Order: sequence, then C-alpha cells, then structure tokens
Amino acid sequence: MLKIADDYFESLDLPGVDIEDVTMTGSLANYNWSKYSDVDLHIVIDYDDLPMERDLVQDFLKSKSSNWNKEHDVKIYGYDVELYVQDIEEPHHSTGVYSILNNEWNIEPEKKKISFSDKSVKDKANRLMDRVDEIYDEMDDVENEETIKRVDKLTEKIKKMRQSGLESGGEFSVENIVFKVLRRNGMLDRLYDIKTVAYDKSVTLESIIVSESEDPLQWIRDINPTPIKNKSDEDFDAEYDIVLSYFNKQPTREEGGWKYSNDVMSGSVMWSQDTQNDIIFYATPFWNGESILPIEYQADMGDYDTVVNIDLPKFHYKEELVDWLENEYPKIVHKEIVEFIGDMGPLPESVNERLMGKVKKLKPKEEIEKAKLSFKKFREAMKQEGRETKEAWGIISRVIKEKRKLTNEEEKKVKTIPLVAASELGPGLN
Repeated sequence: MLKIADDYFESLDLPGVDIEDVTMTGSLANYNWSKYSDVDLHIVIDYDDLPMERDLVQDFLKSKSSNWNKEHDVKIYGYDVELYVQDIEEPHHSTGVYSILNNEWNIEPEKKKISFSDKSVKDKANRLMDRVDEIYDEMDDVENEETIKRVDKLTEKIKKMRQSGLESGGEFSVENIVFKVLRRNGMLDRLYDIKTVAYDKSVTLESIIVSESEDPLQWIRDINPTPIKNKSDEDFDAEYDIVLSYFNKQPTREEGGWKYSNDVMSGSVMWSQDTQNDIIFYATPFWNGESILPIEYQADMGDYDTVVNIDLPKFHYKEELVDWLENEYPKIVHKEIVEFIGDMGPLPESVNERLMGKVKKLKPKEEIEKAKLSFKKFREAMKQEGRETKEAWGIISRVIKEKRKLTNEEEKKVKTIPLVAASELGPGLN
C-alpha cells in the first residue's frame, strides 16, 4: 500500500509538499466491512504547503484522485483500492484509522452492536433517487445550463446531508448510510453522467433532434450502470466477456438479409446468408481481448482472410457496450460486408459449376451422378472441417491468452482436426 501511495503522490508532482501520513480507513479498518467494501487509502498532507487557495487545492486533488480511481483497477485481496489526498486539518469521522506509514492504529476500532432505522434510510434514499430521475426526465424541457445548476444543487445537498450525519451521529448515522446506498447503487454516477451530457450539449454548436429510440441517454434510463473494469488499459477481456454473454442470450438476428449469431464452439460471431453459400464472415468485437472489431471471411474452398480491423470506441459501462451491440454493431458489420463483396465484383463461379465443368467431359451418366454425390460429400466435409478448424483456433487463442498449457482434452481436439474434404472429391476431380 505504501508503494501505491508513493507512486500516486509522485505523479502529482507537488514540489515542497511532504507526506505527513498514509492511512487506511473506512469499513475495512473497522468491524463493519462487507464484500462491497473498498480499501480507503488516504495520503495525508498539509494543504497550506501549496501556494493556492484551499478550495482550489481540494478541487484539484479530488479531480486527480477521481481520475486515478477510474483509470486503475488495483485490488488488495480482492478489494478495490480508492485513493484520497486528505488535509492534515480535515476532520475525519471514521472510528477506525490505521497508519500504514507508522504501522500503528491512529484510531483503534471497537466492536459494538450497530442499530439504525431501515425505514428512515429507505425513505430518504428513495426521495433523493426520485430527485435524480426528475432531473433526468426534465432534461429536454429545460435549458442545459438549468440542468447543470440542478445537478450541482442536489450534489451539494447530498454532500451537506452526509457531513451533517457524520458530525451528529458518526459513520453509522442514517445520512451517511443513505450516501453509501446512493454510491453503491450507481445513482451518484448517474447524477454525474447527467451533468456531463448536459454540459456537452450546451457547448455543442449543432443541435441534432433525435427520436426516443436514438436518445443518447437511453442507456442510463431506469438502470444502475455497471462499470467495466480490466486488469490494465491494454486489456479488454471484460468487454469480450460481455460480448459473448450478450450473443449467447440472443437468438439468430438479421441485418440486411445477413443472419448473425454466436458460434458457440469458437466463441465468435458468425454472419451468413442463405443465398450466398460460398462465403461466411466472422465479426467479433474485442476478439482476443483487443480493442478492435476484426471482420474476416471464409470461402467454400477454405480460403480465410481479414477484410478489415476496426478500432472500437471506449466503453465505460456494460450497458453502454450492450447498447452499441444492439444498435451500431450490425450496421457497421453489414456495411463492411456489402462493400467487400462489391469490391470483389461478380463472385467467381461456384465450386459446383467448376466441378460439373470437369465432369461434363466424362460424358457417361453414371459418372455425372457419381460426381454429384462426391460433391455433396465434399460440401458437407468442408462445413464440418471449417467448424472444427475454427474451434481449434479458438482453443489455441484462449490458451495463449491465459498463459497455460493445453489440457489433455484440448490437445486431443486440436490434434484430431480432420483434413478430409479434398479426399471426398475422388481422383481426377480435386
């Protein structure tokens, strides 16, 4: 924890300012911890050491801490680390504070029975959540500047409510517990999102009228946004898992005559068309945990190549990504497929036509029937081989990403990929 604190403090670049203490506080330093608790790591400094007004210092350091907490996914024994730079003179109401720097308790917690009014917490939390919903519902009816003022006013009210509760009843006061409820169920994040959207709209030069189905705020209506967290900025496994989960629950869908669904064996999204049997496409967002949408094709003769790799936008919430999968993903992939097929010009004669051209030279009717049967077996073998090859590559990809060895069952599947398609054509036809 000291390394985390030192690294973060160094990044602030505050010459002449010394760390007075590094403390761990909150529920994990007390007897009221739960699976939802955070490691509240406080870096204690003297705000007076900085040559600016205290309010500006506080706003600057809060902004820096907030950005760090959003950008990093640091855990200690499974609990998220939340950093905060605290003024040495700031009143602190926690009943458990441990000095990491000095390896001793500043305030040692006492185990005691806690009681508070469930009804009071629910009533007060529900009233505040209604206020948040009211601000959102009326966004289109008032000026953006008015929405921002209303958000600021409600934010200040919640802040003062919590402060009053801490001063009068401590960390187990109704007001402080209400604040924790709002933070845990995502309502505070939703409030900040509303302000962000209102501000962006207020400084946008062009106003675009959209229908309700295209509402850019639809994804935060009536839901608790779920943050997407990865191990690092270069890792997108969490997004890939969301994509797989989404398509696993979806029936086969259609866009512009092309059907698409999850290929369970390979863990990828497959696009096909009943009238276009010679070619299929794979388009899986965040494939291999990378922030791209690779669109690839496989032809009936086993040709396999990449059409395009599309850079994906940054998604902060699961609901935001699901909304993109619902509305933007099918349009993007369909557009690329249509352009690719158009660029190819008329597709080359099918395998069937090429095959029958050779068979016609043999003349005898029985040879023609034999060739037709061979071709049928060939097509079936090709389809089976394509599925199994895709499955094998999916297994290999997962093993590489997870940095482990193949299991016996996986090794067996990879080694026994049949290469039988060509043999089905028979002598003289392959």
